[in-house]
Amino acid sequence: MTASTVWLNGTRLGEYKGGYTPFSFELTPHVDFDGDNVLAVDLDSSERPDIPPFGYEIDYLTFGGIYREVSLRIVPSTFIETFLRGPRTCSQPTLASKSTVC
Repeated sequence: MTASTVWLNGTRLGEYKGGYTPFSFELTPHVDFDGDNVLAVDLDSSERPDIPPFGYEIDYLTFGGIYREVSLRIVPSTFIETFLRGPRTCSQPTLASKSTVC
């Protein structure tokens, strides 16, 4: 797995630990709307004790770097960032209702 640290105009936006899944950081407060901006990503694909698997126990080659698309998302000022839905649970039917409620 990898650790990615993202910088904008010299300001560290954050670090993401993991791989194969998307991530994002809020960069609006750090954008220079009147000039040039520099977006930098520092990738660490070395084995680290804080990112599993560790102990040299993996049986495949690990590569590092950005090898898929990268994009900037423009979103409205109010938006849903993450939506998680769990499994649907149903109550058991009772003698009074004789039906299952979901």
